[in-house]
Amino acid sequence: TWESMREESNFGIERYYSPSSKEVLSRLMAYSLTVNYVVGVAAVAMPRAVADSGWALTLGLLAFLMLLSYISCRFVLSSIARTEAMKQLTENLQGELAYRLADMTRPINVASTPKNTRGKKKNDYIPEPIITERRFEIAEMCSILWGEWASWFYLLTFAALTYGTCWSYATIFARSFALRAPNVFWPRLNCPEFDDDDLDCFGVYQVYSVIFGCVVFLLSLLDLRGQRWLQVLMAAFRFGVFTLMLITATVQLVLPKSLSVFGSVNDRELPSLSHLSNFDSLFLTIVFAASFHPTIPGVAQFIKHRRKRLLSVYNFVVISLFGLYACLGFIIAWAFGPNVQAVSTYEWADFTDDVPSPNGKSIFSLVIGSIVVMFPALDCLATFPLTSTNLADNFLAKFFPSSKAPVPFRILSRIFAAVPPLCLAFFSSDAARAIAYTGILMFLPNFLIPSLLHRSSVAIIPRKSIYDLPCCGKIGATVFFLLSLLGFAYILYLSMLRFIVS
Repeated sequence: TWESMREESNFGIERYYSPSSKEVLSRLMAYSLTVNYVVGVAAVAMPRAVADSGWALTLGLLAFLMLLSYISCRFVLSSIARTEAMKQLTENLQGELAYRLADMTRPINVASTPKNTRGKKKNDYIPEPIITERRFEIAEMCSILWGEWASWFYLLTFAALTYGTCWSYATIFARSFALRAPNVFWPRLNCPEFDDDDLDCFGVYQVYSVIFGCVVFLLSLLDLRGQRWLQVLMAAFRFGVFTLMLITATVQLVLPKSLSVFGSVNDRELPSLSHLSNFDSLFLTIVFAASFHPTIPGVAQFIKHRRKRLLSVYNFVVISLFGLYACLGFIIAWAFGPNVQAVSTYEWADFTDDVPSPNGKSIFSLVIGSIVVMFPALDCLATFPLTSTNLADNFLAKFFPSSKAPVPFRILSRIFAAVPPLCLAFFSSDAARAIAYTGILMFLPNFLIPSLLHRSSVAIIPRKSIYDLPCCGKIGATVFFLLSLLGFAYILYLSMLRFIVS
């Protein structure tokens, strides 16, 4: 009967939230996994964005895109919850419902509901849309809602985006060590700068790229739970480095202009209000800095007490990211002036605390300077396996949607996710090309597809969810989609313009 089905459905939901369920991620671990995915190279590029575009324009655009990112995050959570409700409903009915793009405007119609239900509404028999232990990757939700073509489209798009992103991580690590680290392989070789045609220096780069590949491939074999302590340590390392950067940059600001803790660097100047000449670079930087949505399904599945704590995790993620980016961008751009380097951590190569030592710097200065300068490279060690693992999980969700994949297939998915970008990085050290290539695709999995998923799932499961925002029903999701489409068109225009100019 309908009453017994409803009781079984509620029992199943409560069971997922019982204290004995296997939930292994605390809020700290969930926060660390999310922050490590998004904070890194984009954060250290923020000071140059402020110096080029002005602090008011940068903070305004940052606030706007972080708000869009948060709304998109809620769209993903809402879509996961409603997909779970669809699954529970079809399991209870022992049938199948057609979830396709043509049915987006048709809510579920329980035609066989008995008439003598004592005034109960039909929606009362639809399970509450909440996130349970069952995991739904975005590729799997595309398949359920729209069909196989949408699932393949998302998977191929996300794979191209992930390959380009991981390619850039590998090149940043290898180039940083080839340029900045002591050359232990060819001690007499000097590589202040090089390209792929410089065979000697490019050989050093390839050695470091192989070292990076071996380390991150082993880490990529672990799932999110296996990486959780590494990610917590790397999150602590990130915020420790950012704290060092903010403290030393603040010291630079409060010193008299005749003194500097960065050697000859003494270009302190308050950033201008706004400049539109470099808006394209600013826009791409902030889009990269605000995109963390592929990690949501994995984090949502494993977090402890997800019903009470899941939203608080992402609320804090967005607020802390905005505060971090704003402080780093404004203070460091002020401390180093309009000529701050594109990778702002390189400014710390000249850091000194004015304490005499045989080589002109104290041990403290060398340690602080080296840690900050090499931060982007070390950061990639944690970000690469997290990014490739997300792609591998989408592969598995595509081919094993209803069961746990066998171990050989899980290893194979990790290989397909991690090895291709490592091969690209081995043969090409052009990180700028990799970043420009991924910028075209960034809007699709992070903004466009989540809004369509939310709109489709709300149309099918109209019952309210705790993850819904008041202003973001079907109409709100449509408006969000159109704004995201404009952003995607702008990025596509910039990419085509760069291609024509080059």
